[in-house]
Amino acid sequence: MSSVAHTSPAVIPPRPKWRGLLHLIGAPVAVLTGMVLLFIAETAKARTGVAIYALSLTGLFTMSAIYHRGHWRPTVKAWLQRVDHSMIFVLIAGTYTPFCLLVLAGSTSIIVLSIVWGGAAAGIITRLTWHRAPRALFVPIYLAMGWTALIIAPALAAQASVTVNALLVAGGVLYTIGTVVYATKRPNLFPSVFGFHELFHAFTIAAAICHTIAITLILL
Repeated sequence: MSSVAHTSPAVIPPRPKWRGLLHLIGAPVAVLTGMVLLFIAETAKARTGVAIYALSLTGLFTMSAIYHRGHWRPTVKAWLQRVDHSMIFVLIAGTYTPFCLLVLAGSTSIIVLSIVWGGAAAGIITRLTWHRAPRALFVPIYLAMGWTALIIAPALAAQASVTVNALLVAGGVLYTIGTVVYATKRPNLFPSVFGFHELFHAFTIAAAICHTIAITLILL
């Protein structure tokens, strides 16, 4: 009598209750914030910069909420995940834009914007076409793009106030901590309610608040 080995299906842990909730709340707040920034921006260049920033922030929060809050078929979920991850590249470049346009001199601004938006375009294309791209590949790219700001740190320090520079650094540090949490999946505080991914989202919101305040101070 032959014995047949049976393998039990993998148990998928329940999704934390707060998964995507913070970004769902953040999306309309980003829209309102963008409207305020556009209202106080006095020049076409300033309005262009803050519009791109607001659209990138709103786009990331919206896409994240759609992906994380919905219950999707596997094929749709995989596609939404790639778009969600691609929006990180958009936000990084979108965050650089107002600072480059409003603080840096003409040629430096053009060079930096070309680098970050070129990198964002390459990252987006790679993420959308490489279906099984490993997390370990993109996390260092996110960090490298984010900290490209170190190259222009002297110019920013000379042209912007101490408070603005402090907020820029604080936002970068918060984004970095959040990325490390995302990459390591630690700490996973309350897995059924508020896990490592929710903590990652919380850090992105805190970082965005720092950068938004910095942009506001530049405009005022």
